[in-house]
Amino acid sequence: MRGRGALARPPARASAFDTLASGRSTVLCSSQRSGSPVSAAMQRFGLALVYAVGGYIVAAGLGYFLIQQFSANVHDRDLEAAMTSALVTGPIGAVAAFVIGFVRNGRGGS
Repeated sequence: MRGRGALARPPARASAFDTLASGRSTVLCSSQRSGSPVSAAMQRFGLALVYAVGGYIVAAGLGYFLIQQFSANVHDRDLEAAMTSALVTGPIGAVAAFVIGFVRNGRGGS
């Protein structure tokens, strides 16, 4: 009968991949601490994008409504309203809302 020490496996050696992966995760996590400039800038940019999506929806809806009400075009008013709201008024509203959201969140987001 062998002793218990003879059956024990030697400790596994860490591979080069494990060492690299652990080092990389440390680098990624260290830059994502709360309060770091990178985190604050990403949060500011993300909130500005949320503003932009909301601005696009509001501006496109408002543009569609206004074109339906005031366009002199009679044979394809629906198409004119859809294309103008999707390709003109929506993007203008998105850019305006992005700028507003970016500036507002840079001053404390009050």
